[in-house]
Amino acid sequence: MVIVRAPPGKVILYGEHAVVYGEPALAMAINRYVYVMAKARNDNKVSINARDLRLAGVSVTINEDGDIVARTDYGAVISALSYVKRAVELAMEYLDKRVGIDLEIRSEMPVGAGLGTSAAVAVATIYAYIKELGYDIDKRELARLAWQVEKDVQGSASPTDTTMATFGGIMYVKPEGNNAAMEPVKPGTSIPLIIGYVPRVSTTKDLVAMVRKKYEVMRDVIEPIIRSIG
Repeated sequence: MVIVRAPPGKVILYGEHAVVYGEPALAMAINRYVYVMAKARNDNKVSINARDLRLAGVSVTINEDGDIVARTDYGAVISALSYVKRAVELAMEYLDKRVGIDLEIRSEMPVGAGLGTSAAVAVATIYAYIKELGYDIDKRELARLAWQVEKDVQGSASPTDTTMATFGGIMYVKPEGNNAAMEPVKPGTSIPLIIGYVPRVSTTKDLVAMVRKKYEVMRDVIEPIIRSIG
């Protein structure tokens, strides 16, 4: 059994949304974490106990066909757990092994608050699965796989959140095709930061899709704004 604490959630200081379109972003970690406990099984099933991933006490099983079977009526949970499902699939593909796993997930961050919870879950799940099976993975490759999780689930995503969940600290991030520049930044002084949180959920997937639609419909207006942000 292994327990992984994903390096923390994040706030984007500069480059929000523009980073999805290839512009750079500067992001900073915060001291809130996601924990994933993984224990290998003797079958091919994936069992997930998500204690506080959107709703407390949610238990689901992913069967051998990859379908999520939930023991709850809350459809919103399925969306949140799509990141876990895809993270496990990519970890299996990376190792070229399919081994069942019991996962227990705890989060100190609210879901849907823009703090990168889904990215932290993806990073921690992939790493926990790989470590439980006795392997290791380079941090940049871990960040790349977790970024793929977000792209697959959301349809479009920047590498910012998954980079932060992998490395922590303050990072300069710039997409470069299917890869990304990921460089640590050392500030010359401390950076005081206050985060205000209100219990209003807006999913990253929906917000990214909204910006994408505006970009496609009013490209001559939106593209200069994106470039200016960069």
